[in-house]
Amino acid sequence: MRQKRSVMTVVAVASSLLAHRASAEASVASDSGRASNASDSGAAETKGETERTSVPPIELGAGLHAAIAFGNDCRSTSSDVSGCGAGGTLFGFHLAPRWRLSPEFSVGALGGLSWSGDSWGNVVTKWFTLEAEGRWHVVGAGTVDPWIGIDAGVVLDVEGVPASDIYPANSFTQAAPMVGGGIGIDIRVASFLMLSPEVRGFAFLFHDGNAFTAPSNGESSIAQQNGVMLSMSGTFLGGSRSR
Repeated sequence: MRQKRSVMTVVAVASSLLAHRASAEASVASDSGRASNASDSGAAETKGETERTSVPPIELGAGLHAAIAFGNDCRSTSSDVSGCGAGGTLFGFHLAPRWRLSPEFSVGALGGLSWSGDSWGNVVTKWFTLEAEGRWHVVGAGTVDPWIGIDAGVVLDVEGVPASDIYPANSFTQAAPMVGGGIGIDIRVASFLMLSPEVRGFAFLFHDGNAFTAPSNGESSIAQQNGVMLSMSGTFLGGSRSR
């Protein structure tokens, strides 16, 4: 009987030791899991914080453009309208500094200078434009970055009229609001540079091209000019980009 009790005691002690060991191992595994989860969570929070606080890039675009405008451009003598032409072609260059608010949205300015001639081929017109633009980047920041933009601003028409048999040399300046929109695609070709082909529509909101409040020799009266523009820009990148 005593021998049987001794055996039972040994078995009980062994079982107790095994149970204690299993409990200790489970506790260590649980602590390790919690530490791993905490580490992963901390890394994720750090990554998220980095993404939230990273500065979107500064973008500076510069390029050339060509456009066709449709709308009356009339000239006066001292008492009447001498003739009207239907818009014309414009060629020039532009600058476009931008700020990337997020991978999907950016805002910026558009400034341009274009030249055109009238239907008589002897009057050189300079078009100065200054606009604000907002863009939606369809797929966010990436190597290939298509976008849709809308813009609004002012256009200044500066015309130099050379002397002719009809009127003497003169110059005139007039301004009007303008609106427009465009689509384009920015293609990353280097870490600091994108090539950006664009197609734009625009409207120069001048008054009636047949009306002169005080006719002067060679003065131009421009109607609303609606047009389409093609351009190619190089866009230089600065700052860092959130992905």
